[in-house]
Amino acid sequence: MRDDDIIVTEEELRALLDHHEVSDERLKGLRPIIYVRSFLVAFIIGVRVVIAIYFPEYLAATIYNEQLLDSESLRLMVQLRLILAFVVATVYIYSLHKNFYFRSVNVALLVIFSSLFWSDLESIIFPALIDLTYPSIVMVLLRVVPLIFIIQNYRDLRQA
Repeated sequence: MRDDDIIVTEEELRALLDHHEVSDERLKGLRPIIYVRSFLVAFIIGVRVVIAIYFPEYLAATIYNEQLLDSESLRLMVQLRLILAFVVATVYIYSLHKNFYFRSVNVALLVIFSSLFWSDLESIIFPALIDLTYPSIVMVLLRVVPLIFIIQNYRDLRQA
């Protein structure tokens, strides 16, 4: 038997590569919700970036008027994370639009976002948690909300 004699049907291929794509029927209902959540995540992150650039005193400040990050470190961190966010967002939206390895890309986004969030918690927020100002606490909460949206996208896709 030659290799070109083997024919795999579309149903068999979907069964073998179920992580490759979400069913079209299920994704049709989920896509608008995921787009809205993705837009909200991008908007919240955009708000945080604007605050980090123009009002760095609100990003991570203590009640003793101490900045937890100096301005040069903060600027570099914002730039690197913006580049990473642009690349990840482009891959995520392309994957959602084409339904190409969307489940895997969704898990990768969740891991990347969670690891960045945890890194910030360990290095910036936990050491000064008791001394943070109210605006800094709001900025921490603005980190949690996008994470919740990304987790919800992941949960919806797992059920698909």
